[in-house]
Amino acid sequence: MTISRGMASMPCKKAIIDRFVSSKKSKLILLVVSDLDPAGDAIAEDLVKCFRRDFGIGTNPDPSSNHFNIEAYKVALTYDQVAQHMLEPSMDAKENSPTYQKFVDTYGITEAYELEAMEPKILEETLSEAIERLWISMRTIRSLQQRNRTQLR
Repeated sequence: MTISRGMASMPCKKAIIDRFVSSKKSKLILLVVSDLDPAGDAIAEDLVKCFRRDFGIGTNPDPSSNHFNIEAYKVALTYDQVAQHMLEPSMDAKENSPTYQKFVDTYGITEAYELEAMEPKILEETLSEAIERLWISMRTIRSLQQRNRTQLR
């Protein structure tokens, strides 16, 4: 787990990449938790762009190179979670943010919600559910791939 306030610094991103490369996995999966505001919404997208641009983590897995799959999922704080838990806005979204208009167009709101508004227990459950969903999905995919290989023989 890596914790960063706002956009992650380059040393923070490098630490993530180092752990990923040493894991010898072919896919980097990022579960992002951030505020529901223009900047928070851009964090997952920024991470993927940065890892592709600055570290060569790409979309075409090739075991003989450093190009791997990367996926990022914003698991909290989402618009649906704000509505479900009836969270109060913490402030107006910053109109001078470069992603303000995209945020307003996406959600139809101008308020910002801080991650801290979510109860810690609910955040823990949300993360656990996201991990479980991804694990089940990956296990299902592996099972289907194995079945396909067996049928091709």
